[in-house]
Amino acid sequence: MPKKENQKFKSLLVAKILIEETDDNHPLTTDEILERIERVEENPPEYRSVLRDIHQLDEFFQTQEDNKNEFGYVLDRSDEYYNRGWKIIQRPFDYEDIQLLIEAINSSKGISHKKSNELKEKVASLRSIHEKEKLLDINVYTLGRTKTDTDILLLLGSINDAIEHNHKLSFVYKNYTFNDKGKIEKVSRRQGREYIVSPYQILMSESNYYLLAYNDYFDKIIPYRIDRMESTKEVEEERDGFEIYRNIDFNDFFKETFNMWIGDRRVVKLLFTNNLLYTVIDRFGKDGIQKLDEEHFTITTRIMISDQFFSWVSGFRGKAKILEPEDIVKDYREFIKDINSSIKN
Repeated sequence: MPKKENQKFKSLLVAKILIEETDDNHPLTTDEILERIERVEENPPEYRSVLRDIHQLDEFFQTQEDNKNEFGYVLDRSDEYYNRGWKIIQRPFDYEDIQLLIEAINSSKGISHKKSNELKEKVASLRSIHEKEKLLDINVYTLGRTKTDTDILLLLGSINDAIEHNHKLSFVYKNYTFNDKGKIEKVSRRQGREYIVSPYQILMSESNYYLLAYNDYFDKIIPYRIDRMESTKEVEEERDGFEIYRNIDFNDFFKETFNMWIGDRRVVKLLFTNNLLYTVIDRFGKDGIQKLDEEHFTITTRIMISDQFFSWVSGFRGKAKILEPEDIVKDYREFIKDINSSIKN
């Protein structure tokens, strides 16, 4: 009797069932595998045919040297009375590997919630459906990690194309502001006019993606936050500023541009002028922000108290102020007094 047309795909279906549904704790007997095939095949195969496919897969997945092959799968038969059946006991990625990847995706500021969920679904699918369910239940809360609402991965395509083709890049840059109802919203800077720069390098700092690009107007390399960009487009013009980019001392550049502080963590209330809203949200997130009046807002949040933090506040030249608690206010005043004293001396 000739083989049915769909029989040629039976071995692939058996492999798919084993890879998707089995693990150390969830083996499938030959009968159970046959039952699953019968759900999707009009002309199900015989028991012996399925068993033969399983044995062929077992031989294919394993080598005599170390029970591994380039596909990374190992099929095993459990002889325990209460756990009989066939199961995949080794995969290209261990459970802990996938868990680590999911935690990294969860904690990344530069990946939106939508894209994070898509990526987690894909990487979790590298394990069985039973383990996938557990992996997708993982919740990681990382201090200081506010998710972007921009799909950065889509923007990276046009940015990389411009760099590869030695072309300039145009984009609209976004900022946060308060609307008439006192709600935070995102608006375009420069009334929506495009920025045109010469892109050179994409980098990550504190889970944020930055584009290092030469700005003709300022005649220097400037870091632009990619999650603040929209409508990125490659411009058919050759890049400028290569000599300036090539002569950057990156160690000094990163120290000056991407700093962070450490110290005792305290709850602090701060006052800022409204034009610093994006800077504050970028550093601390939106939680704890309250509009005070038409020109100011406050935020109550946990801060690592240190001289670096005090320097950060003083760097806003009166546009930022520590309100509470009183002992931190006193320490800040002493810090400013010491700075002024050292300058005079």
